[in-house]
Amino acid sequence: MKKHIPALCLVLLLFSAAPAMAAYIDLGVAGEYNAFILGDFSSSSSDTQGRLAVGGNATMQWYTIGDTLADGYSGYSLVVGGDLTYNGGDPSYNGGEVKHGDVAVGGSAASSNFTLVDGTLSSGIDIDGIIDFEEQAAYLRALSVTLGGYEATGTDVLSGNVLTLTGDGTSLLQVFNLDGLELMGSTELSLDGVADGSTILINVSGDVSGLVGIGMGDLTAYRENVLFNFYEADLLYLDSVGVQGSILAPFASVNGAYGEGSGWGSIDGTLIAESYYAHIEQHDVPFNSTTPVPEPGTFVIMGLGLLALTLFMRRRGQRVQA
Repeated sequence: MKKHIPALCLVLLLFSAAPAMAAYIDLGVAGEYNAFILGDFSSSSSDTQGRLAVGGNATMQWYTIGDTLADGYSGYSLVVGGDLTYNGGDPSYNGGEVKHGDVAVGGSAASSNFTLVDGTLSSGIDIDGIIDFEEQAAYLRALSVTLGGYEATGTDVLSGNVLTLTGDGTSLLQVFNLDGLELMGSTELSLDGVADGSTILINVSGDVSGLVGIGMGDLTAYRENVLFNFYEADLLYLDSVGVQGSILAPFASVNGAYGEGSGWGSIDGTLIAESYYAHIEQHDVPFNSTTPVPEPGTFVIMGLGLLALTLFMRRRGQRVQA
């Protein structure tokens, strides 16, 4: 617990230093990445079009990174805190490559048939100088719990397998509070009563949830401003879906819904998760909070920050015992 105290103190400073009026939803350093995974990452035959950050170990096969980055991009397009195992597979068929940018690895790096098109790989380096994953994890968990406490401005109605979200038509921050299992069982997510330019916060409760075989075409026009916040989820299923929006799930392991080898589809947004074992394509559509949101007082933030850290430590302890 002691080693987490500095990170928590930083979170409290970050939140309490802001004025108790309004701010935009800020994903921190994670907002600079297409996918930001706090722990381990494993995927194959897929891609992250933008930048990818992994706090733990990363295992990839036939995986491409950085396709949308500009020619000559000189930053890190792949950052791995632990070890990197990168198998490009058959280079004549969807071979793995980092198309633009450099690769930074805190541990060891093992690769075969892997191409760095215009960058370099550095292993065994101090990753904290690039990303302090512990610090960002504490920040993101406190943020997720805080957003999860916002009152709904809109309503949700489940009719058959269609879940309809109806905004109030005026608020520039539209908040919907959904049940995780109800969302996972839906096949269509429709949206109405939301003004152009609104930020859409979809809070999802429950230890287990997912976006599985669900259509969300109504969200396409808003996808840069949509944030799914799975503030309680330990397990998040993503499969057979084209997600229109970003995902904040800093406590959750992301998996396919149908066992090993499943977990296909795409995310047009930023993905933030505890760990990742799927094959979803990460499309580079950064989250853009267009609307100031109300900020709770400092003491509320402190309580939520402590709650976020306590929940994570308790969950991790339960997983170790299991």
